[in-house]
Formats: sequence, C-alpha cells, structure tokens
Amino acid sequence: MSIKSKQKELRTLERAEYQARVKGAVDYVREIEAKGEKPCLKAVADKFLIARPTLSQRVSGKSKSKQEESEKRRAIPVEAEKVLVDYLSEALRHGFPNTEYCA
Repeated sequence: MSIKSKQKELRTLERAEYQARVKGAVDYVREIEAKGEKPCLKAVADKFLIARPTLSQRVSGKSKSKQEESEKRRAIPVEAEKVLVDYLSEALRHGFPNTEYCA
C-alpha cells in the first residue's frame, strides 16, 4: 500500500470518527433537552471534541453530515440499490444478457 493511499485511508477514518463524535454529541443534547433542561452547547462540544458551530447547526437542523446530504440526492435509495445489484448479479450468473450473438 502506498503512502498516499495510507494517508487517504487515515483521513477517511478521521472523518468517520469525527462524524461519530458529532452524532454522539447531538444525541447527548437531545437527551438533555428531553429532560426539559437547556444544554450548554459549548460544554457539550468540548466534551465530545467537536466544533461548537457544527454542533449548533446540527442540533438546530440547519446542516447535516455529507453522508446524510448525499443520501437525499440519490436517484434510488441505498436499499433499492442493493436489491438491484443482487438481481443483476444473479442474472449475470445465469448468462443474461446472452452476448454470444452480439456483433
């Protein structure tokens, strides 16, 4: 594995870890709000090691993760895509389309 691919993999893991911390922080804020209390977003952001503006925007619904945003723009849902891939893979195993007579 090259150095560049290792660096890219590390960045991907770091982004995934950060997004997991953001989700945890949002869930924590929701728990506090469910108790009828007002959370201190700065304290929560510091606790989860994330940026306060990010937490504030996610809690208020003004922004979403890149993954959530990309799912909204998909032509078909992820589940439907998996079903389609399985169907096409099965058809391929049975020899469809028959390309034997194609020019």
